[in-house]
Amino acid sequence: MENHLLHDAWALSHFDPADTALSHPPEQGWLPANIPGTVQTSAFGLPRETLYRGTNVQSVQWMDQRMWVFRCTVEVPQTGPDETARLVFEGLDYLYEVWLDGERRIAGEGMFHPVVLSLDAWCGQRVEIEVRLMPPPREEQLETTKAQFGKGWDFTPTLRTLGIWDEVRLEIAPRLRVESAWIETRLENRQRARVTVHAELSQEVAQGWARITLCGSQRTLPLLDARHFTAFIEVESPQLWWPNGLGEPNLHDLEITLDVPERRTEPFQQRVGLREVTRLPAPGQRAKDIPLQFAINGLPFFINGMNWVPPDAAVGEIVPAQYDVPLEAFRAGHVNLVRVWGGGLCEKAHFYNCCDELGLLVFQEYPIACGMGHTESYHRQLQSEAREIVRKLRRHPSVFLFCGGNENYHYWHMLNRSEPLLRDALQKGLDSINEGRPFDNLEWIAGAVKRYNEPVHLILGGVTAELAPHCLYQNTSPMEDEGEVHGIWNWNPLLGDHRYRMFETNYDYWRAADQALYSEASVSSIANLETILEVTGQSADAPVPNSEDPVWNLHHAFHGAWDKARDLWLDLPSTEKVFGPIATLRELVSLNQYLQAEGGRFMIEELRRKQPRATGIIWWGVNEPWPGLAGNALIDYYGRPKASWPCIANAFAPVILSLRYAALQPDLLDAELWLSCNAPAGFSGRYTAVILDADKGEIARVAGSCEAGYLQSQPLARLLPIRMNAGQQVTVQTTLIDREDRVIHNNTYLFGDIRAAVLQAFGRSPAE
Repeated sequence: MENHLLHDAWALSHFDPADTALSHPPEQGWLPANIPGTVQTSAFGLPRETLYRGTNVQSVQWMDQRMWVFRCTVEVPQTGPDETARLVFEGLDYLYEVWLDGERRIAGEGMFHPVVLSLDAWCGQRVEIEVRLMPPPREEQLETTKAQFGKGWDFTPTLRTLGIWDEVRLEIAPRLRVESAWIETRLENRQRARVTVHAELSQEVAQGWARITLCGSQRTLPLLDARHFTAFIEVESPQLWWPNGLGEPNLHDLEITLDVPERRTEPFQQRVGLREVTRLPAPGQRAKDIPLQFAINGLPFFINGMNWVPPDAAVGEIVPAQYDVPLEAFRAGHVNLVRVWGGGLCEKAHFYNCCDELGLLVFQEYPIACGMGHTESYHRQLQSEAREIVRKLRRHPSVFLFCGGNENYHYWHMLNRSEPLLRDALQKGLDSINEGRPFDNLEWIAGAVKRYNEPVHLILGGVTAELAPHCLYQNTSPMEDEGEVHGIWNWNPLLGDHRYRMFETNYDYWRAADQALYSEASVSSIANLETILEVTGQSADAPVPNSEDPVWNLHHAFHGAWDKARDLWLDLPSTEKVFGPIATLRELVSLNQYLQAEGGRFMIEELRRKQPRATGIIWWGVNEPWPGLAGNALIDYYGRPKASWPCIANAFAPVILSLRYAALQPDLLDAELWLSCNAPAGFSGRYTAVILDADKGEIARVAGSCEAGYLQSQPLARLLPIRMNAGQQVTVQTTLIDREDRVIHNNTYLFGDIRAAVLQAFGRSPAE
């Protein structure tokens, strides 16, 4: 098969979408187009590096009201006998028509399926290609499958993109070929895997043979009136695909060769991984709960997860490096799972290839977020798009679960209490969700009363079961009131989701946490100093930002979410409560990012202390699609980690020695040392904890031997209670050493008057 990328020599112009007589666009007003790309970053808009500065993104809002036309002329090669020429668009955004030599050949909608046209009529000739993109949906966006985040979210700007957002190519291929293939793996025992190979053909074969080669085994299968086929291969001593931290993500070459009389064919090759996924109830889950203990190849595991959002708001501009940098950081940081959030994308192919190679499981959501359409036309569109998403992704060993979208139901019953604080929070929640209007969707507020009889989920569950039976499916995330929850996302629960405002501190919330899976949770912080200077043009010694500053507001530092609370996502009051007055941006970045590190570390360590009842944590919003000035990201838009990232990665280490306490600035420091083991081989060694006073030096030390099995957590020792005086700063340094005298984990905890220590540890940006 020959592939010729068609990314050059395209021209772009825009027109009034109401001009129905536009059969032949005029020759004036055309500029060079960037392919793949987004019109907002084209020559008619702003370069990406300029678009995201200040309030510049507001200057391109007019562009989603126009019809955009891409045009190029292509020389189609002469094909050989039994070959075909095809034009393939991997992604058009969103309402499209494709014209060939002035004739409309196809029209449709959807970002996540290939658009394929035959060019056989132009072999050896030139053809003019036009792609026309209509204004994207606005008021009825829930009735579409366009990525929801483009309408604006608490971490991304309003940017309703249009464009040829993924690869375009001219293919010369045999007319008879393997169109797609995928495998299922069933582990019969530790030494034998039964692999089912599924393949789809481009044409029906009346009589012929298919030869399948995998892991040193070969099968030859007769094809009899076949358009698709299935074959079994037994693999001895299989080298399995494992998630990061549990083993190697072994990949193998699958090769399929067709032997059909008088037909030209080519070998089909694909990288695959042998793995089997299941889900079980976690210890302590109720019978009515969805099983939330995941297992791979028979081994249950604790989820060290990251929620992934699109790496660029201008989706056509996404390049491989925007996947490579964070995903490689995840592998180094002990992450084993990535949840692809339903308001975002079915990402470009490079993302999933990287996850395969790095051992990162993918929890893939269909393109739904915070509500579903209900019309027949929407159901048809969703079903069509979902089928193509599954066909695209099912071959990847990393993709193990498809989900019916993000937060389609919320369980608000916990607010139906008599406490004045919660009654007030309920009213604020109703007002913010419905902008003060009478609330007419009580099912959504009450909880997931329809989650098992919702047409959307019945459609998506059926598509998954039919096309990817080797993958799991669940209706939405979270499955609230069934053991999976979302929240909290910030240092101060009183500012977060209204349901959690009975907790005064981050420590209170996580010490009381009793659910199995926390599939969205995190702590927000201010952006990296370099990002702030780039976006705002301010200096590092500028004063702390004003909450009414339009740039800081547009980039989601203040009034960021829910009921538009001023201090989401940049919580200045909580930061000053811990550290005292803050004079400059430089100080604020160091001090506020420390709270993200401290709060996030405690969250992860506390959930690991609760295993095996707790089965995992997935950090919300690890990356970002533009340079936000505050938010939950740990790795910013430019690929730079925040100072908090090493602390979060350290909390995900296979074996950790952690400290359990109740406050950052306690009157009495009363803490316990815990050992948590997520290494399959278990752990045996020794530990040390040294307590230091900033003025007096070492004041106490505890040490001993310890061991734990896989997925075990247990307390080791209690630190002697220490009475904390005003102005006192205490440090607890923990060290874990294995039997070979190797330090495998260490930690530093700060208590009391910690400002000076934090500025010393966090006070320099990576650029300095």
